[in-house]
Order: sequence, then C-alpha cells, then structure tokens
Amino acid sequence: MAIIVEDGTGVPGANSYVSVAQLESYAADRGIEIVGNPEVLLIKAMDYIETISYCGHKASGIQPLQWPRYGVFVDGFYLGATVIPVNLKQAQMQTALSIDAGIDPSSTLPREIKSATVGPVSVTYTDGSATEIIRSVNSQLQKLICNYNAVTEFKVFRGS
Repeated sequence: MAIIVEDGTGVPGANSYVSVAQLESYAADRGIEIVGNPEVLLIKAMDYIETISYCGHKASGIQPLQWPRYGVFVDGFYLGATVIPVNLKQAQMQTALSIDAGIDPSSTLPREIKSATVGPVSVTYTDGSATEIIRSVNSQLQKLICNYNAVTEFKVFRGS
C-alpha cells in the first residue's frame, strides 16, 4: 500500500495528509516509538479524520479527500483553498499514534457497566459510554469544525 499525500491541489488517489516520514519524525520528536506499520496507521487514522464534517466546502467535487477546502475561517483569517491546515496534519498523526497505542476512535468500544446484579442477572450500562474521546486529536480539529460542541457562530446586525 502506498501513501499518496494530498498537497492542496486535489491529488488524484490521495489517501493521507502526511507522509510516513512526517509521521515518523513527529513520533521521534515526542519520544514515541511506532510499533505498527506506519502506512496502515496513517490509513486507519484517515478513516477517522475523513468522517468529520468540516467548515467550508471541498475545493473540487472530484477530489478524494475532505481537504483542501474553501470558505474556512480560522483565527480571524480565511484559509486559502489550497491549504492543508497544520492542525489537520497533526490530528492525523496523533490519531495514528493513538491507534498504534491501542486506542482506535473508529473501533467499536465495549459499553461501560454502571451496575451489575448477580442473582437474577441484571446489568445497567452507563449512558453514552460507547465512545472514547482522544482529547489531543479533538483539540487539533476544534478550529476546523464549525459546529464543534454544538456551538454555532453568526453575526447579528441591528436594523435601522
């Protein structure tokens, strides 16, 4: 399997926002040793990253990935339609490293048991316990997701 990196031009067949070398460098800078196959980890990370609804619109209807996008406003500035945000790249790498460490946000997680009774068997599951949050990934993506935490921003103008 070959990693084909999206560079902001809508690369045909692109399947990653970062290269294997970038992932390995990112991990090494943090003292993390990658155990699994880096290419597989990047593809699995993309499986998660690509499920998210981002601000703006795809730059092209035929591009394979969610980015590049236009109409994205971050920290008071519009991102160019050929920009792949650093936050997005870091989120993919953090997701890949989390998967390598055994935390896969795309996997089915067992439900957390709130209470259990042994005779005549009774089990109660914790509400919303079927998901796990990778905080470092979510913090990277927060500015790229328009409805993050169900908050919507809009301008209000007073009529004359």
